[in-house]
Amino acid sequence: MALNQNDSAAVCAYLSEWLPREIPISASLGIVPIRWENSTLKLYVPLENNRNLMYTGFVGSLYTSALLVGWSWLHLKLKALGHEKNLHIVIQQANIQYPKPMNEDAIAICRGVDDKAWAKFEKMFHKFGKGRLEIQTQVMVGDVVTTSFTGDFVAYLTEK
Repeated sequence: MALNQNDSAAVCAYLSEWLPREIPISASLGIVPIRWENSTLKLYVPLENNRNLMYTGFVGSLYTSALLVGWSWLHLKLKALGHEKNLHIVIQQANIQYPKPMNEDAIAICRGVDDKAWAKFEKMFHKFGKGRLEIQTQVMVGDVVTTSFTGDFVAYLTEK
């Protein structure tokens, strides 16, 4: 299915349908795609679905939200290049920090990668059918970073 990547509402509608179907935990977390603009993806992360007993963000939910926004970003970028069928994206390794508590609803943000990193990834992906890309994301409450995530994502194509 072709997707107009310049239409934020269409991209968010696509992810709103696709994420809970393909990654069911996203529905349990109440994650809602809210913006795709200039290769930046933003997902709404409600505190109520993701709180701990102290009514702050549960770190397992924050980790998952931070990972999902990066994973979704890469999915959208590869979909724009025509890669969706038989595409697999996995996390190879990740580093996460929680500098401040999430004490209200938050936004998970992926601003993508620099042009040089993307060009290298794209070259490897086209040449070998797989590639690795380091993606950084954040979960923020207003201007406050509650979660900083860096993950090595591997995308590859299979025959089936």
